[in-house]
Amino acid sequence: KAALELWRQASEIVSNVNKELKPVGKTEVAKKAWLTKEGQRRRQVLMQAVVVLDRALDLDPSLTSARLTRATLYYEELDRPGQAKRELQRILERAKFDAKDPGAARRHAYYHLGEIAMREKAYRRASVAFGQSLDYDADFLDSRVRQGDAYFELALSERGQDKASQEARSESFEAASVSFRAALGSLAKQD
Repeated sequence: KAALELWRQASEIVSNVNKELKPVGKTEVAKKAWLTKEGQRRRQVLMQAVVVLDRALDLDPSLTSARLTRATLYYEELDRPGQAKRELQRILERAKFDAKDPGAARRHAYYHLGEIAMREKAYRRASVAFGQSLDYDADFLDSRVRQGDAYFELALSERGQDKASQEARSESFEAASVSFRAALGSLAKQD
C-alpha cells in the first residue's frame, strides 16, 4: 500500500507540472529565457517524481505502474532512453511473475520500447516492438497507429532506385496501410 501511495504522489507531481501554464514574455529573447528557465525548473520537479518512484520501487519492486511511469519520464522528459529501456526490460522480465495483469504489463512495455525506437529513428525496430505490444492486445489502438507510423517512416527512409529498394519501400507502405486499417477497425470496436 505504501508503494502504491508513493506512485500516486509521483503521478500527481507529474500531472501538476504538466498543468502549469505561465505567461511568456513578448519578445523572442524573453520567450527563450523563460523557456530555458521553465525547462530547468520542470526537469527538477520531474526528478523529484523519479525520487518518489525510486522509493516506491524500493518498497515494492513488482509495482509495474511505478516502473512504467519512471521509464516514461526517463525517455520523454529526462532524455535518458538507456535507463528507460532497462526499466522496460525489467518489466518484461518480471511480467511472468505479475499477479495482476502480465499481458497489460508486456503490452505497455513493448509500446514504450516502440516509442523509444521511433525517437531513435529505428523504424524497423519500432514496428516490431509495436507488433509485440499487439500480441498482448490486438485492439490496442495506440500501438496500431504507431505501428502504421513506423512502417510509413520506414518507407520514407528507404531510398534507392534499384528494384529491391523500390520493393522494400512498397512493402513498407502496404504494411503501413494495413496497420492504419486495423487501427480504424480497433477504433470502431471502441465505439
